Amino acid sequence: MKKVIAALLAGTCVATMGGLGVFAAEEVDVKYTIDFESDYVYNDDGVDAATTDGKQVTDGEFAPTGDIWIPMDKLLDKVFGTDNLKDASALSDDDLFKKKFDKGDDDTKIISKISFQQKNVVKDTTIFPNERENAIHVELNNDYTDDDFKISPEITFTAKEDLTKDGKEAKEGETVTIAKGSKFTIDFTAHVSNETRHTDDESFDAGTDGIVVKPEKDEDNTITWQDENDDIAKLEFEGDSDVNKYFPKLSTKWSDSDYAENFAGQDAYIFDFVGHPTISATSRPLLTIYNPFYDEDEDQLTVPAEDVVVYEVVDGSLVDVTDKFTAGQNDDGDEVFTIKTRTLGTYIFAEAPASSPDEEIAEPAPEDEEKPNPGTGRF
Repeated sequence: MKKVIAALLAGTCVATMGGLGVFAAEEVDVKYTIDFESDYVYNDDGVDAATTDGKQVTDGEFAPTGDIWIPMDKLLDKVFGTDNLKDASALSDDDLFKKKFDKGDDDTKIISKISFQQKNVVKDTTIFPNERENAIHVELNNDYTDDDFKISPEITFTAKEDLTKDGKEAKEGETVTIAKGSKFTIDFTAHVSNETRHTDDESFDAGTDGIVVKPEKDEDNTITWQDENDDIAKLEFEGDSDVNKYFPKLSTKWSDSDYAENFAGQDAYIFDFVGHPTISATSRPLLTIYNPFYDEDEDQLTVPAEDVVVYEVVDGSLVDVTDKFTAGQNDDGDEVFTIKTRTLGTYIFAEAPASSPDEEIAEPAPEDEEKPNPGTGRF
């Protein structure tokens, strides 16, 4: 009888070896929570990741004007188990994994979209040597307040086939490390908010976001924006007795504009005060835009100030507001354009009128505020 049983067991082993694998995996349901101190999590403020190093986030705090990136390439052992999946690109293959994205139960309105993308999130090749990472992408909605939002999204990967550790569908005779139907869920809890800065004199690089400014009441306030070379804009005002906070981001990137094609074939510059904040002031603040057509090397204007055309984007239309700006020099002798306004908008300075193949340029809206005196002299 013992010989018969031994023979049957031997036959069973042979049959198993002829199947998919001696160590075929069982279906599992696993959940992993991101550890911000040890896992690689990055934010992205909208700048093309090919031209910027992602900023690693270790505290679970994010600005609402950015995004959250979680490259899975360094999380495979933690999520799927040691040596069970060695190629994160398998997660991008819809034939191998089904992906479910859940915004969670907290402040879901601040989450715009959750997806899984192959993208060059991080330029540091010592950490991520491949050209593209396989990353969870949580897109956040813009918020220009000091509100704090809590988010708790979940992302679930479900295996649609039996898989090998190389991230391939298991074939005859190959060992299965991830069984069909296995679920792997990643979750995390984070906070999304802008930093509040109480100041009466501050400088920001163009594109800086994640900050809300509270001005000093009943005091002179100055905000200056600069690029890598020099100052590009300045806001001056006296705060009123009940000042409100405002979002001070200035974008000069055409990638954020729908109107780049209207200025094709000419030099044009965009100054987009994101969110169009209204400033709490005793009188209309003075906004200065340093003349973008000034060539510092040659110490001259490439376009005469009187020929520059200025547009404002109003309700989705281009409005000619050239006559609302005063061209001239400030007290330091800089070539500038100035306007008095309580609400900062999106302005485009062009060397010639915009072309508009699809729609006509809108007529200037009726003014509800006093115009600054026209002129090109020192003010």
